[in-house]
Amino acid sequence: MKRFSIGSAVTAGIMGTLAMTAMMYMTPLIGLPKMDLIGALGQALPIGLPVYVTGGFVHLGIGVSLAIVYALAFATWLPGSRPVKGALYSILPWIFATVALVPAIALLHSLLPAAATVPALNPCGAVANPCAAVVAANPCGAVASGTGAAPSATLLAMMSLMAHLLYGVVVGA
Repeated sequence: MKRFSIGSAVTAGIMGTLAMTAMMYMTPLIGLPKMDLIGALGQALPIGLPVYVTGGFVHLGIGVSLAIVYALAFATWLPGSRPVKGALYSILPWIFATVALVPAIALLHSLLPAAATVPALNPCGAVANPCAAVVAANPCGAVASGTGAAPSATLLAMMSLMAHLLYGVVVGA
């Protein structure tokens, strides 16, 4: 049986979170809405730091914490290879995110004054994607430009599942 290593778990959490985040922000390149979770987290917690700094630290903290939980409680008994074990584990955080986290962020956004919920600009100077631009008044409910309609809840849930599975595969590996 492999011994638990906090350093390995933290590294896996960072790598998994970075992979998941990259996937979420690259979805417009294939015509899907951008999943601006970092912006949503940062806006839900207005603590005086730039939105993407707050959201980035929260997202990274959650990813590292979940990787430690995986290493301590799930890695030894889930079936399959290491990437399969991680993917299986990632279904639990996905269910939590879908059932509890997204509604909680939406609730926090509804409780904030209107000025606090204005979408934040990316401090890194993001350029709009000319192939599939996304306009998001609320990062939890992106609206694809040109359609005027929000993507279906099923589409957003499946996009989230794919991002969580990628996180799990990276953490498990």
